[in-house]
Amino acid sequence: MLSGMSPKPSYAALVDAWVKAGGEVTKIKARKVRKHSLRSKSHQMGGRFSRYNVGGNNRLAAAQRAS
Repeated sequence: MLSGMSPKPSYAALVDAWVKAGGEVTKIKARKVRKHSLRSKSHQMGGRFSRYNVGGNNRLAAAQRAS
């Protein structure tokens, strides 16, 4: 350990005392986590020529594509 650091207190004794006093240890079910996508949001919404992604130079590209 570096100077100025102190070890974290052990919670085992506190938990044991709490259980002896009538407390109950419960396990909480893990949350479902949304997986990360490798594709960008604009790609998922239809790519470069979609209505979602029209702005700047993409506006011109979408207009040419539509006509």
